[in-house]
Amino acid sequence: MESNIFLEIIKYIKNNRKRITIIGVDNDTLDRDYDMSHIIIQNISDSTINFFWAHNDHVDNLKYHNYNSKYIENPNHKWYCGHYLRKELGDQYCIILTQAYEGINRFNGYCMSVDCETRTWQLDYFYKKFMYDPNKIYVDKNQKMQLLTKFDKKLIQFSNSFFKDRKFGNSSLDNSNDWDYVLFFNETHRLEPYSNY
Repeated sequence: MESNIFLEIIKYIKNNRKRITIIGVDNDTLDRDYDMSHIIIQNISDSTINFFWAHNDHVDNLKYHNYNSKYIENPNHKWYCGHYLRKELGDQYCIILTQAYEGINRFNGYCMSVDCETRTWQLDYFYKKFMYDPNKIYVDKNQKMQLLTKFDKKLIQFSNSFFKDRKFGNSSLDNSNDWDYVLFFNETHRLEPYSNY
C-alpha cells in the first residue's frame, strides 16, 4: 500500500477525481466479507466501471482459511468477498490478482500464535525483504510488469502482521480457486529509502 505502484494509482485518482467516486466497503463486523459484497452490489452502477481494490484474498473467489472461520458470526458466511461477487455478477466480475517475484513488505505487528489469535502491535512499521523463487519463471527482464492469464505457482500472500515462524513472515501460500488474470511484477519497492529489514 505504500509502493510506487499504489502511488501511481493515487495520482490517477487525483487527476481524474471529477470522474471518480470512492465508496468505503470494509467494516469491523465479524462477517466482514459477506457484508462488503452487499455494500458493493448496492452501489454498483451500470453506466460506469466499478473497481474493487483489496487484498488478493478478498477479491478472489476463495473460501475462508481455517483461522478466519473462527471469527465469523454466521457459519454460512465462509467465503471471501470475491466469491459472493462472482456468484452475483458472473463473468461481469473480473478478478485480477497481484503477485511479485521479490520486494519489500511492510508490517505493523507480530503474530504470536499459529492462527494469529494473539498479536503485538508496533508504534512504527517495520519492513522485511522477500524473494519467492517459484515465481522466478515469470520474471521478464524486458518488462517490469505483465498481465498473465496462466499462473500455476502458489501465490505468496502477506498479512499486516509478521508471522515469526513462517518464511518471509507471510500469512499464506495459496493457490487461487478462480481468477481471470494475475498482474505480475518483477520487483516491488517502498516509496522512501529503507534501512530496517
